[in-house]
Amino acid sequence: MKRTAVSRSGDGRLCVLPTLWPPVLSALSLFAFAFVTNAVWPQLVGCALAGLVASSLIGVARPPRIDVRIDLPDRVLVGEPFETTLHIRQVGAGPSRPLVVRHRMLSTRRLVADYATLVGTLPGHDEVVLRIGRTPIARGAIERSQVELDAVAPFGFFARRTIVPVPQALLVLPALTPALPLPIATGARSGVAGRTNGLDAAAVRDWRPGDQVRNVQWRSTARTGRLTVLEREDVSAGSLVVLVLGQTGDRDFEFALAKAAATGVAALRQGMATVVMTSDGEISCLHPRTERALLEFFARIDRATTIDDPFLARALAIAGREGSLVLAASSATPAAWRTNLQTLSSRAGVRLIDLADRAPVRTTQPHRTTRAHRASQP
Repeated sequence: MKRTAVSRSGDGRLCVLPTLWPPVLSALSLFAFAFVTNAVWPQLVGCALAGLVASSLIGVARPPRIDVRIDLPDRVLVGEPFETTLHIRQVGAGPSRPLVVRHRMLSTRRLVADYATLVGTLPGHDEVVLRIGRTPIARGAIERSQVELDAVAPFGFFARRTIVPVPQALLVLPALTPALPLPIATGARSGVAGRTNGLDAAAVRDWRPGDQVRNVQWRSTARTGRLTVLEREDVSAGSLVVLVLGQTGDRDFEFALAKAAATGVAALRQGMATVVMTSDGEISCLHPRTERALLEFFARIDRATTIDDPFLARALAIAGREGSLVLAASSATPAAWRTNLQTLSSRAGVRLIDLADRAPVRTTQPHRTTRAHRASQP
C-alpha cells in the first residue's frame, strides 16, 4: 500500500556550498597582497572574484516555487526492493534553478539508504517524475522522512534549500524465512477448530452438570421439553507463545526474529492463537486477519532486556499444557537463563523451541596454501 504526501516549498534557507571557499580565500589573499605591495592587478582580480560571489548570491535571493508529491509504501520487507515515486513540479512561469533532490530517511539506524540525484533546470509549469528503487538492509521502523530540494545558484557557490517533511511511517518488516513445523493441538486437526466455549455455534446437546446458564438454548428447550445447551466452536487450534530477548543489530538475534515472525504467521494461518511477548510489551493475535499487526509488532521491536521468573511463568501459563514456546534470543543470552527456562517448560508441559539451536553456523574459509609453502613441505 502506498501513501501520498503533498507539500509546496516555502522560502527555504540559504546554504553555503563547499565550492564557495576557494574563491573567497583567493580574494582575501589577493587583497592582502595588494595591501602589502600596493599593486593594482591583485585588487582587480579580487574584485572580480567578489563580483562572482555576489552575483551567485543574488541568483538565489528569490525562493523557488516548487510542488512536491511523494508516493511511499507503508510496509516493505528486508531484502525486497521497493519503489518510491517523486513528482516535482515547477509552479512558476519561468525556469527554475538547477535542482538537487534528496530523499533522506530520519532514523537512528540505517535501515534504507538515502537517495540523491541532479534534476537540472525545470521549465515553467513543467513536472519531472523520479522513480527511486531501493532495498532495505535492516528491520525496524522509520517514523518520518524528508525530501530536500537544493536550488543551486549560478557558479555553484550557494543553494536555496527547501525541506519537505514526509510524516508517513515506513515499517521495514523482517524477511520471512521458512517457518518452523508446528505441532497439531490435541483433539484438533491442522486448520480445523476444536469445539470449546468459543463464539461460533457448533451443535446443540443435552444439558450436563457444570454447563453455564448463558449457554442454554431456551428455544430448543421450550420446543423439546428437555434442557439443551448450545455448544460453541472456537477458532483456536492450539497456542503459540514467542518470547523475544535480545538487542537490535545482533546477527543471531535478527535471524531468530525473522524465524519467529515466519512461524507466527504460519501459526495464524493454521488457526492457532499467537502471542508475542517482550519485556516492553506484547501482542495477542487470534485470527489470520491480524497477520499485519503481528508483523508490524516484530518490525518495531528494538531492545528486549532480561526477563525474570514471574514473566516466564506468565508466558508458560499463556502457552498452556501441550502448547509451544518459541525463544527468539541472541546468542549472548546466559546459558544459565536458558537452562532455567528449559526446566520451567518441562514442568509446565510446554514444548520449548530455542531458535539459537537453529541458527546458521558461521564458517570460515580455509587458508589457501601457496605454491612455495607446498614445496617446502616434506
